[in-house]
Formats: sequence, structure tokens, C-alpha cells
Amino acid sequence: MTVIFAPVKPRIMKETILLLHEEMIKAIGRLGGETTGSALTDRCYHIAADHWQRVKEYIRQTGFASDADEIDFFKNRKVLFTGLLEFYLLLYRFQVYAGAGNGVLGKFRKDEVDRIRKFREMHAPFKSYYDQARTEWDDLYFLRRKFHKVQRPPSQVYDRATDFWTNGDWIVTLLTANRQFERFLESSKTSLEQS
Repeated sequence: MTVIFAPVKPRIMKETILLLHEEMIKAIGRLGGETTGSALTDRCYHIAADHWQRVKEYIRQTGFASDADEIDFFKNRKVLFTGLLEFYLLLYRFQVYAGAGNGVLGKFRKDEVDRIRKFREMHAPFKSYYDQARTEWDDLYFLRRKFHKVQRPPSQVYDRATDFWTNGDWIVTLLTANRQFERFLESSKTSLEQS
């Protein structure tokens, strides 16, 4: 179903995206107990992907009223969807390795911790910039017209629309997903140690 959105003021755009995010979180929350494991992860991923698609359709129809609105979207709003999508991909990989036994899962955990550490080290200046809520380089990092493809690695399946790429949004997505995945790894490790 295609929904037609009328041009809107920036405040309404932000509210619409936040409402779509809230709707997504509620839909995911309603899945509790319906299914478990990788089937649940798959359902959550598809709900998030559907909502991300709706956001992209909305943005394509309404556009951005200003550079500030575009920066806000790519710095703060896109990640609400893509960070969660990336987390579900990481969680699914964990579930695949969990089924292979403790030795394989242990190596996977170690490799993931190393991958996340290396990513943070490689992007430390950006991470510091983002975590400190600085703004002086926002136009370079979060405006599409400043995008340089050479700086971006191959994209994930949920983020192949090149009209939604900037130099920094993908780093924000991975930082956010990695943080959430680290919390999951720590809590699942604690749960395993207690059982």
C-alpha cells in the first residue's frame, strides 16, 4: 500500500518520523511470546524494515525544508530505524552461532568484540564528534550533496537506497547497533554463567 504524504513543515516531519518509530516499537513489543529465537528476530527485522520503508517513502514525497532538517534526519532520525535493523542482523548471526555449540559461540563472541573494538578505533574521531553532540562538521557528515562514495563500505540490504546515504549516517548506524549488540552479548553471557 502506498501512502501519499503532503508537503509538511519541519516540526511535523520530525513528529511524523517519531510517530512511525513509536508505531514500530509497539508492533515489535506486541510480538512477545508469539515466537522465539531466530523466528522472533526475523519478525522484528521485517517490522523494522517495513517502517523504514515507510519513512523513506515519506521523505521522498515531502523532502527537506532546509539543510538543518536534512542534517537532523541523517544524524538523529534515520538511526532509529537502521540501528535497529543492523542490531537484528547481528542478533540473527549470534543465534546461528549459538546453535553450533559453545566452542563456536565463544569464538564468535570474541570475534565480535574484536570487530566492534576495531570499528571504534577506526572511527574514533567521528565517534567523539558524535558522542559530544558537536555540530561544526554536520554539513560534511550529514548532507547528501556532500556524500563521497569512496568513504562508505558496501551497504547492508536495508540501506541500499543511495538517495539516503551521507558520509556519516552509516557510522551512526553501526555505532548504535554495536552498542546494543554489546549489551546483548553481556547480558547473554551473564545469563549463561548463571545457568
